[in-house]
Order: sequence, then C-alpha cells, then structure tokens
Amino acid sequence: DKLGRMHGVSTLNAHSHVSGKSFRQLVDAFLSDREVAERAPKTQEAYQAALSLFVEMLGDIATSEISREVLFDCKTQLQLLPPNRLKSKRFRDLSLVECLAVQESAKRRGEDIQTIDTRTFNNVWGRLSIVLEWGKNHGFVTENHATRMSIAEAKKEKRPSFDDASLRAIFQCKSFKKGGYRSPGHYWCPVLALYTGARVGELAQLFVSDVRTFEGVLFIDIND
Repeated sequence: DKLGRMHGVSTLNAHSHVSGKSFRQLVDAFLSDREVAERAPKTQEAYQAALSLFVEMLGDIATSEISREVLFDCKTQLQLLPPNRLKSKRFRDLSLVECLAVQESAKRRGEDIQTIDTRTFNNVWGRLSIVLEWGKNHGFVTENHATRMSIAEAKKEKRPSFDDASLRAIFQCKSFKKGGYRSPGHYWCPVLALYTGARVGELAQLFVSDVRTFEGVLFIDIND
C-alpha cells in the first residue's frame, strides 16, 4: 500500500525469508559480544532499545539485502516517529506501522506533529551504524551503508566561557568550601565539569559504576 511504499514497511518485510544471515541474527550476535556485554548497563539498554526498533522495521531481512535504499526507508520512518513512542498513551499500544500511519495522516491534514529531535535521531542512527560496522568486521555484511546518513544539527549560539576570576569566585567562596549540600551531586558536578569540560546533562546522569579503570587508568564512561 501507499504507506508501506512510502515508509518501506511492506518492502522491508517482504525480505523476511531471504536465505543467509538475518539482521536479527546480527543484532543477537552483536549484543552477545563480550566487549558489548561488558559495557555499562545504561549503554547496553540504549543499544537494545535502538536495535529493537530497527528489528521492528527490518524484521528478518537478510543482511545481504540491507542496502542504502533500504536504510533510507528506515531513516524516513525514524524521522517520523513521535518522541517516547513506547511511553506515550497515544502510541504505546500501536505497532510501528500503525504509529507511522497516525503520524502521516495527521501530517497530511496539516496538523503539527511531534517527532524525535535531531540529537535523538543521530544517537539512535549512530548505534545502527556501529552494529553494521561490527557486522562488517565479523562477516555479516560486506558494507556499512548507514554511514554519512546522520542529520546536521542546527548550530547553537556559543556560550561564553568562565574566566579565571569567575572560577575562583565559584570554587573559593565560603559556601562552596563549607559544604552542606543537599546532595553529593551539588558538589561533584561543578568539580567534574571544571576538570573534564563535560556538559551538565552528561554529568548529572552518571552513576558510581561509570567511573571505571582501563589498563590502570581511571576514566569516566559518559554514556546515554
């Protein structure tokens, strides 16, 4: 049907029984890889969520059938998805095809529809590209066709940096040195931001388990 042709759903699922290694097998192999399985739980959850979405899009398509054209259909679908689809009361009980149909219908009527933002798209798409690159290195695919398909983010106005005098005013003031913070994060986030240059959102979502060691060197694993 028209929706299937536009979004690739019917076209993609038509390849469900092509012989050879399937995309689902590639995903299972990737998630079972020791290096992947030993990543922080939040990183594993992010991969599982993204890859479950692509499995829903692609089904059991043979990896040999994952072309640039097929992935362009995936990209079109992904850009139309609403944010937090599986948590939304409106969409959580709908299949992917039904969800896309609702969004496309509203769009045709000229309604403003909410879709995932550019950053979320690039994060999810980036995980697919990593999996396909892993598959290329492990004999599942001959080429990673997901490369160079991310979306350019709008440039944001550059924020002014703190100068030395401002930093001294923050970290040498009596209230900072004295303590009495409502939570440890109120102390550690500014300190970590000072030494790492990481953004507030990256630091605020860290767990103690994200402080790790590699070859005797301590590092902070900032992940989604």
